[in-house]
Amino acid sequence: MRTLQLTYNRFRPLPGGHLQTILPHLLRIKGLVAYNRERITLPDGDFLDIDHVNHTAHQTDESKPHVLILHGLEGNSQSGYVAGLAYHLHQAGYAVTSINYRGCSGTPNSLPRFYHSGATEDVAAVVAHLLRSGGPAKAIALIGFSLGGNQCLKFMGELNNRWKSLSTGVMGGLAFSVPLDLGACSAQISLPENRLYENRFIKSLSDKIRTKHRIMPDAEELDPAQLTKIKILKDFDDLYTAPLHGYANADTYYAANSSLGFLPSITHPTLIVQADNDPFLSPEVRSASVKVSPSTQLQITRGGGHCGWLMSRPEEGSYYWSNVLALRWLRQLSC
Repeated sequence: MRTLQLTYNRFRPLPGGHLQTILPHLLRIKGLVAYNRERITLPDGDFLDIDHVNHTAHQTDESKPHVLILHGLEGNSQSGYVAGLAYHLHQAGYAVTSINYRGCSGTPNSLPRFYHSGATEDVAAVVAHLLRSGGPAKAIALIGFSLGGNQCLKFMGELNNRWKSLSTGVMGGLAFSVPLDLGACSAQISLPENRLYENRFIKSLSDKIRTKHRIMPDAEELDPAQLTKIKILKDFDDLYTAPLHGYANADTYYAANSSLGFLPSITHPTLIVQADNDPFLSPEVRSASVKVSPSTQLQITRGGGHCGWLMSRPEEGSYYWSNVLALRWLRQLSC
């Protein structure tokens, strides 16, 4: 795959990574896309709700890859960055499906476990389902944001071994604003200047623990009494994420699931896009020093914030550069 050349021309009146993260989020138009929901059963007996863009609204081109969008921490298919991209790609003729991770669709999932940054077994289950269900899914292209970007890259790195049976059905992966090193990025989000974001994540995750405990009062891993011990996001991962998903502690969980360690194994065309002022990411993972495989391109933009990339003027019908880049990447992927 040829190197994709595209420059981000940022919205000049917005200085700094925080404004470039928050304002684009607030300005995104809600309710752009109509979805048809499908519930699929996972190998462990749990379920995932996936949302397909309503194909009656616009004709899709079956010669193009089916796009699977992976959202970030505590997001879902209705998150502005997901729905906006789904709408933009569907208008260009792509069939699009947006995942809702376990517990993120509005309905608590059936097992005590949740989702996490490295849960590629759920991504693989959706990819396999799309490939065997017929329709336009002759090949899949994955696009992930933040936590979903980490999942995307880890999945791409596992394609030649763990998910080898899916390898020929996957065309490539695109990942935006990725916490490549989960431990370092957890520490970054806990810096004093990022407490606004961290507190929102902790509240949302804590509310899910309380809800699930009411449904599953016998699940010791969901004990809400532990919530009083949480001061930073790593505490939540130590007390809940790690034990719920089979890890001894947060550090073990971070080490096993950071996509940084999977980048050398990627052989399918993959693009990673980081903003140099992303407040969620540690400096090391938003720099050009990250080592990638020959099939992977790393692009560091000047500005953009976390999943922001607002532009001063629209290109190809969008004010969001991530939408424009994704469309151009998909076109090049199909060449």
